[in-house]
Amino acid sequence: MGSSRLDVLASGAPIEAWKRRSCGDGARGPRLYDWAAATLPDTGTDGYRHWLLIRRSISNPDDRAYYLCFGPADTDDRP
Repeated sequence: MGSSRLDVLASGAPIEAWKRRSCGDGARGPRLYDWAAATLPDTGTDGYRHWLLIRRSISNPDDRAYYLCFGPADTDDRP
């Protein structure tokens, strides 16, 4: 299995991988971010899988947060 830094993976994500979504309303209105998801290699856990969810700032695309997700294999991984 290969490995790479998360920031390198996020920088290489194609433009169509990013979807603009709201995190809910804040004090100044909707909190909008761009989101992308990537399925991670199978870890052998029957019926479950891991994926990486990346959130980036609209005003500063270099400002990102990374979330390691784990759930049922049939979970929709589109942000």
